[in-house]
Amino acid sequence: MSGISVNTLFRRSESFRNTAYYRFKHGDYDLVCFDVEQSLQLRVKALLLELFELESRVHGVRSNLSILYKEVKNSSIKPGLLDVLRNFLDKYRDELYFIDTSHSDTRYGFIEYSRKDAIKCLEVMEELIKLLDRVECSFSF
Repeated sequence: MSGISVNTLFRRSESFRNTAYYRFKHGDYDLVCFDVEQSLQLRVKALLLELFELESRVHGVRSNLSILYKEVKNSSIKPGLLDVLRNFLDKYRDELYFIDTSHSDTRYGFIEYSRKDAIKCLEVMEELIKLLDRVECSFSF
């Protein structure tokens, strides 16, 4: 990932986000979940790079969110933000696991996802993007 700019990661994240909605519109629910995972993973990595100059090489939304949580905790700039992150992780624990596993399950054809699954992935994606935007704004000076 070395040398990839924050803007590139954000752009790619947004592209996967848009593709997820396109695929949903066309009933390709398996790949909606895949695109959601890719979008969120890249978005968290972009934020880690932007705010903490940290190039995450781990995969998975939950793993990268864990790194973000630790970095926010260590920064102690916005202590209230830690509670917001923790509450999100607790509230969406199962959904984030589902999104993470959809990456390999979809890629290798182990499971098919329903319209309901795709909707849930899209909803969680939008909630997490709002939270990540809030984190980003909290560190703006």
